[in-house]
Amino acid sequence: MDRKRFERLAKSLQGMTNCPNCGASYALKDIRYFGQLGMTAFVQLTCHNCHASSLAGIPANVLVPEEKRETLNQFQSRVTYDDAIEIHRILQDRNLNFKDFFERS
Repeated sequence: MDRKRFERLAKSLQGMTNCPNCGASYALKDIRYFGQLGMTAFVQLTCHNCHASSLAGIPANVLVPEEKRETLNQFQSRVTYDDAIEIHRILQDRNLNFKDFFERS
C-alpha cells in the first residue's frame, strides 16, 4: 500500500474509532498496516496512551475514493454473525503469525 492510501486509511480510522480500553484517539504512528485479503485491509491499532492492541479489518470501500464507492458496494457481500463464528473456530486452534499469513496470500 502506498503512503497516500495508507494516510487516507489512517485518517478514516482516526475519525471512526478510539481505543476501546482508555478512549484515546489513535495517532498515525499507532496504526500498522498488515495487508489486504480480498476486500478487507487488516491493521493493528496500538494505543499510544495505554498500549492496548487491537486487530481490525477495514472494508475496502474506505480505501476507495468517494466517487467510486457506489460501484464497489454493488459487489461487496456482508459478513454474517455465523461467518465470524466460523473464522473464530478456525483461528482458535492455530498459532498464526498474521504477518506470515498475509505474506503467503
